Amino acid sequence: MYRDHKISNDDRNPGNMAIALPESLNNTQLYNGDGRVKLKAYTSKEEERIDTLCDGIKLDLEVGYQISEACKNTKFELHLLPFYYGNVRHANLFLREHNKCIIIHETSSGVDYADPHKTSNHYIDFINKANNTGDNTGYHFLCDSNRIICFLPWNEVAYHAGSLIYNSRGIGIERIVTQDAGVDAIYNQAKLTATLMYMEDIPIHKVMTHFDANYARRLPQRDEDGNFIYDENGEVVYYLKSCPDRLIHGQFGGLLAFRQVVVNCLRTGDLYLKELEYLKKQIRDEDAKALEKLHIREVKDYRALVQINSKKTR
Repeated sequence: MYRDHKISNDDRNPGNMAIALPESLNNTQLYNGDGRVKLKAYTSKEEERIDTLCDGIKLDLEVGYQISEACKNTKFELHLLPFYYGNVRHANLFLREHNKCIIIHETSSGVDYADPHKTSNHYIDFINKANNTGDNTGYHFLCDSNRIICFLPWNEVAYHAGSLIYNSRGIGIERIVTQDAGVDAIYNQAKLTATLMYMEDIPIHKVMTHFDANYARRLPQRDEDGNFIYDENGEVVYYLKSCPDRLIHGQFGGLLAFRQVVVNCLRTGDLYLKELEYLKKQIRDEDAKALEKLHIREVKDYRALVQINSKKTR
C-alpha cells in the first residue's frame, strides 16, 4: 500500500524525528526558510507558490492511502464553541501571523487502537463539557473517516499544544483513532492540512506533531513486573507517549507517507477550498447572531469587555 520509508524515532532529539526528508531529497534545493536559492524556472506564480509550500518535494502518487467511498464524500460540520464557554473564545488573542504552523494530533496514544466507543460524537461532547465547566481544552478541527468537525475559527488561539508558544501560533488538527476510521481519517487530516497550508501560506516544514510542539511527553518503559527497563549504559529507556503516536512509530506509512500525501494533495489541487470558505461564512453568521444577543458588534469589543470585567473581580 505504501512505499517503504526509513523512519527515525530518536526521542532525545526531536529535530531528527520522522519529519526528516527522504534521502533522495537531501541534496536538492529546498525552500525551508534557511536562505537556499531557488534554482528552478517556473511557468507561473502559482506553480512557484505550490513548490515553495511543498519545500520542493515532488509529486509521488505511489505514496498514498487506499481510502473508501465514504471518505470521498467527507462532510464538514460546525460545532462552534460559544463565547461564554470557559476562556476559550473570549480572552484569547488571534493566532500570530509570524511563524504560523499546523500541529497534527490524534485522540489517543499507545500501540493499540482507542476505545471503539469513543467516536467523534464522544469528543464533541467532551470538548463541550470541558469548556462548559471553564476548562481551556480544544482544537480547531477533528477528522473522522467521513466527517470533519470544526470547533473554533482557525485564526483564533486554541488550547491543544501544551505550549504557550505553539498554542499562539498553531492550528490544531486532531484525528479520531478507531479501527473503523483507519486511513480514511488520516487522508482527511492530510487533505485538510494541505488546504490550510494553501489558504494560510504555511509551508510543509511548519507542519509538526504534538510531540515536536511539546517535547515533554515521555514515559519510561517497564517490564511485565512493572520495573523500569534500562539500556546498556544503565539509562532508563523511554517510550514516545505522544500524539500522533502511530504515525511517529511508522504505522500507516509513518510521517513521511503522511507528508507525501499532503504534498500530493497540494500538487494535484485535491483540496477542501470550497468547504472551508463555506465554513468561514457559517462562523461569521453564527458569531454575528451571538454578538447581537449580547448587544455587541465585534468580537474584539467582546474580548475587551470581558478583560475589563475580569480585572474588576480580582
